[in-house]
Amino acid sequence: MAIQALNRTKVQPRGFIKAFAVAAFLTAAGVQQARAQQDTFVVKTAKSVITVLPATNILYTNEDNRITIRYKSKHKMTKVQLLGGTVDKKTDSTFVLKVTTGVEAILSVYEKPANGAERLAMNKKYKIYSRPLPDITIDGVKCDSVVDKFTVIASGRLYARSKYTRDKYIIKSFTMEMPGGGKDTLNAEGNQMTQDMKIAVDKMPKGQGGMLIFRNIICIMPNGEERKLPTFRVYLSEIKPMKVGM
Repeated sequence: MAIQALNRTKVQPRGFIKAFAVAAFLTAAGVQQARAQQDTFVVKTAKSVITVLPATNILYTNEDNRITIRYKSKHKMTKVQLLGGTVDKKTDSTFVLKVTTGVEAILSVYEKPANGAERLAMNKKYKIYSRPLPDITIDGVKCDSVVDKFTVIASGRLYARSKYTRDKYIIKSFTMEMPGGGKDTLNAEGNQMTQDMKIAVDKMPKGQGGMLIFRNIICIMPNGEERKLPTFRVYLSEIKPMKVGM
């Protein structure tokens, strides 16, 4: 009986074998197609375009860090969360992020397909810093350095800049003193020395140095807040500093 069964197995018609092979191929192809369709579906649903502006990865403590979220998708953006801080929604696309402490925060944007559960669409990491005060210069000259009085008379502009970012700082007003130079205090609006200030510098006795002291420097910070910057001073010279090298 075993020999007969074996013989029957060996002599299966070619048509049967071919049909079996085709069926197996179609089955495998169907499984592969189903997998391909599933992969394509996942990729398509992940094609939400989310842009966060500004692109910087820094949040400053105790400030209103304003961002804009541009969300393009066939799905609906449901919520925005900040792990390590708070989110205050202003409009459909603008938000204010606030942090008070810590070293890192994570911004999360969630979306919901028309027929599906809410899910995470994007994560963005931020480093947390306390905003440093900007450095002050007068016509490119740093604090406690020497500047020739001819440059001061010709230009005489104060600038506030950060070493670490390109954030914009605006000097709103300041006062200037010249120890031993006549009138004690002169006032200016904006970052430009007034004509009276320049005249006082020009009247300095020739052959003598001098000092300019700038106080009460009010600066508008990048977040719109007004801050008083530290006192700034420079030493005057009648000789323009020589540049070394080419």
